Amino acid sequence: MTIEELSKKDSSFSSSIFISRANNMIKKLYNAVTLDELDTVDHFASDKVFNSFKEELEEAKAKNEILIYDQVNVQTEIENIEEENDLYKVFCLVRCRFCKYYLSSDGDLLRGNQDTRTGVIKKAVFCKKIGATREIVSRCLGCGMPLNINDNGKCQNCGRIYDLEEFDYYLDTYE
Repeated sequence: MTIEELSKKDSSFSSSIFISRANNMIKKLYNAVTLDELDTVDHFASDKVFNSFKEELEEAKAKNEILIYDQVNVQTEIENIEEENDLYKVFCLVRCRFCKYYLSSDGDLLRGNQDTRTGVIKKAVFCKKIGATREIVSRCLGCGMPLNINDNGKCQNCGRIYDLEEFDYYLDTYE
C-alpha cells in the first residue's frame, strides 16, 4: 500500500507527522534508558521492544554501571505499508546516531565513547488498529482531567495508564 492509499483509508495519517512522531518515540526510548525511566515509554512500545531495552538497562545495573545514550539523532524513513488483519503496519528504516557509554556510580567513564557518535540502522514496525484515532481520549476516563496519551500514557492526576496501542501508532518491532 502507498502512503496516499493509507491516507485515504486513515484520514488522520500524515507522513510528515508520522515520521516526526516515530523519530520522537525512538529518541524517548534511548532517553528513558539514560534516565532509568522506562515506565515513561511503556505506553507506546510493544512488550518485545520494551523488554529489550529493559534487559539492556538491567545488564548495566547488574554491573553497577550507568548506561548513557547521548547526542541521539534519529531519521526514520517509511519503506512499506501493509494492512494485515485489523492493523495498519508501517515498516520503517531507522538511522540512529548516538554516543553510547557506561559510567560508574561516581560518574567516571568505564567504557564507550563520550565524544564520538556511532551509527546504527534498525528496522522498525509501527502498528495501528484499523479504526483507532488519536482523538478518542482527550480527558482521562478515570478522573476527567485533560490528557494527552502521546506524552507519557499516564494521567498526571490519578495515574491511570493508557496504552497507545488502543488509539494510535505504537512501536511494535525495533531490531
